[in-house]
Amino acid sequence: MQPSLVLQGGLTFAGSRCQPNLPGVGLRPQEMLSRRAPRLLTLHRSFQVRISQAMSQGGNSAALPPPCRGLILGMDHVVMTVRSIADTAAFYSKVLGMEVVSFKGNRKALHFGNQKINLHEAGKEFEPKALHPTPGSLDICFITEMPLETLMEHLKACGVKIEEGPVSRTGAMGPIRSVYFRDPDQNLLEISNYIKS
Repeated sequence: MQPSLVLQGGLTFAGSRCQPNLPGVGLRPQEMLSRRAPRLLTLHRSFQVRISQAMSQGGNSAALPPPCRGLILGMDHVVMTVRSIADTAAFYSKVLGMEVVSFKGNRKALHFGNQKINLHEAGKEFEPKALHPTPGSLDICFITEMPLETLMEHLKACGVKIEEGPVSRTGAMGPIRSVYFRDPDQNLLEISNYIKS
């Protein structure tokens, strides 16, 4: 018999199913997201997996719940700690065409597509924050439809040194060609084209 694990917030994990604690109701992860999204969004912050209980049941991973595939739909934003918000905003707007936006007073973010990068100034971070927020520790890949040859000409015109590329890499959805360079804090930026079949 597969072990089950009760989570705070009204879900029981048993086998490969995510089952709400309601009589006769069992939903697979994708079904749970589509049918119970409002409740899921309301309760997700209260979900705390009782790992210690699971481990005490057998002391091995067999007692842990299986992954609830499909739970995460996408990425909304990431926080980047920088030495100078002004320098970072100028670089990303000029070189990468991102829109500098303000929110909650004078906080700054870099907006592009359906995502954004929130900016924290080193030593003046907002709570909660990463345990060790450090300028220059980011390694991130962005996707563009601009041909890499055109991008490289643009980078040269902006005075940005290309560190590597174009080179072949593997993206989340398939093969890509990438160019690497760095921002003012020495974060490694990878700009890529998906290779069309």
